[in-house]
Amino acid sequence: MTATGTKRKWKRWVLGIGLAIVALPLIPMVILSTGAADNYIRRTIVAEIENLTSGSAELAAFHFSPWRMRVTLNDFTVHGREPQGTPPFFHADRLEVGLRIDSVWGRRVSLGDVEVSHPVLHVRVERNGSINVPIARRPAQAKPLRERIFEVVVRRLRLEDGEMLLNDVRVPLVAEGGRFEFSVDYAELDAKPMYLGQFRWQEMELVVRRYLPFNSDLSLRFTLEPDSFSVTQLLWKAPHTSIDAQLSNSSFAHSNWAFRYRGHLDFEDIRTILRKPNSPSGNVDFSGNGHFAEGRLAVTGNYSA
Repeated sequence: MTATGTKRKWKRWVLGIGLAIVALPLIPMVILSTGAADNYIRRTIVAEIENLTSGSAELAAFHFSPWRMRVTLNDFTVHGREPQGTPPFFHADRLEVGLRIDSVWGRRVSLGDVEVSHPVLHVRVERNGSINVPIARRPAQAKPLRERIFEVVVRRLRLEDGEMLLNDVRVPLVAEGGRFEFSVDYAELDAKPMYLGQFRWQEMELVVRRYLPFNSDLSLRFTLEPDSFSVTQLLWKAPHTSIDAQLSNSSFAHSNWAFRYRGHLDFEDIRTILRKPNSPSGNVDFSGNGHFAEGRLAVTGNYSA
């Protein structure tokens, strides 16, 4: 074989290897784009949720578009411990999730923009103190005193035509905003399960009735036990107004809410939100505490203007 023939042969080999290197990563992307793996991924998601919680989950359809880096979930439902014939703990008609590649070599992917259509969160407390919130399964083996069981970070979140139900009280929920963080840790105290959560939403724009939407930051820390609930810190910051509060309910069976608060109110925010440009201006610092039990509300506090 001549030197020229050998050189051509090596070129063909190099070209073939190069094409193979380029084509191999495209094969799984083509498979994913056709939807061939959708049912398998859908079943995996449902199984993971059911393994995490004590309830069941349903997902009608799932599709991942690798070219657009977007995930679509239709008719997503998470059941808690709700009685038969009552709404599930959570349901959303549709979720559109945009993915971001943070590191190719580190294989790190994060959530970019998330849009949730008609999300419904239903919290139900019965007379005997039971609550329908799905409780994560207790670890079967010895675990650390505190373990992270759920965490999600979203760069931008939008909730469309949503609502939150507390027993029979319905609250509309339409909002969008920037960075959204939510995490839940599992712990035990005297052999009793405890769930410690953190929630933070920056630049949240809440739409309430006919009032003007406005940006604010919201963060809270909470503790959920089988028979009680407490918010150890709630911080809400509007453009010129802020509130710091804590609240707790020592027993779901015998509801007894205690709370305390302090804050700063700027009437400029009131004029903007309520569309009342002729309202008086001023500032108010306030604080107080109170409790709500047996249908009665008692509050004591003070303010300075």
